[in-house]
Amino acid sequence: YVSATSGSNNNSGVINSAPLSSVEEALNRITSQYLFSDKNTKLNQHKTFEIIILDNSDYTILGHNIYCDIYIKPLNSANKPTLTFNSYQVLHNSHITINNCNVIRPDINYVNSDRLYENGIFWSTQGKNTIELVSSELNLNSGYALIYPDYNGCSELTLIMSKSTVKGTSSAQLIQSNYLNTSPHIINVI
Repeated sequence: YVSATSGSNNNSGVINSAPLSSVEEALNRITSQYLFSDKNTKLNQHKTFEIIILDNSDYTILGHNIYCDIYIKPLNSANKPTLTFNSYQVLHNSHITINNCNVIRPDINYVNSDRLYENGIFWSTQGKNTIELVSSELNLNSGYALIYPDYNGCSELTLIMSKSTVKGTSSAQLIQSNYLNTSPHIINVI
């Protein structure tokens, strides 16, 4: 559980009465491959995690290597929190679902590039990866993308957009082409 208004990153985050204060901390705990309540217990198999947001706040997300499935949603459907991705999320056989959130790709270069490549929020690197936006609003700044099929990767990528809207300029992209278009990726859009 996460609440910017009533949470603390010193809390466990496993019950709604002791939420974390940031989605970033929740992702740090998930991607460090430890269980929320015991940082000494390693995960030994593919897991699915839920990040339940208790308020309507804005959350900044930095870069992560993700090896699991993550479902992000508000507890109350009347809330629509904002997730601003200030760095890319590298996917390794992962399914990411974002439900009823505003998703923003800000005007920040993630890498030293000319915005033509490597500027998607999610990088599909290996395995079978899915990005699912449900009842969400995606805001892409000019020249940026939601997904980048990694130049050094090989994956099957599925993008599912259900009851979601996309805002951006004509140079914004849902799926960015990869550098030199030489890496084998299978892409499905639903």
